[in-house]
Amino acid sequence: MPQLVQEIFDIRGMRQLTPLDLTTTAAETAPFDDLGVEGAVYYMWSEVDCYFMQKIQGDSDSATLENSIYLHAMTPVSIAILKGDKINARSVTGTGKLRFVRLNRI
Repeated sequence: MPQLVQEIFDIRGMRQLTPLDLTTTAAETAPFDDLGVEGAVYYMWSEVDCYFMQKIQGDSDSATLENSIYLHAMTPVSIAILKGDKINARSVTGTGKLRFVRLNRI
């Protein structure tokens, strides 16, 4: 039988970051610069179905149906974000928020 592996997250003192307001027009976070770490794993979820993309410095694209990842509402994902990266996202319909909590430093 395969052994199950569970990742341990040190979330003591962690709080939600400022959420990204979503509409059907693409919006973008400020560059991530969380306490000076070079990167971290973030728990991310959206209140509404949305499209999102992770942008590196200098990337000028915006999230669309053709170039981004579909995220179902209230379906959390864990993603690695490096210092300076941005998340660009838009709702499929309606409005809501894209939320983040830092889980682990990279």
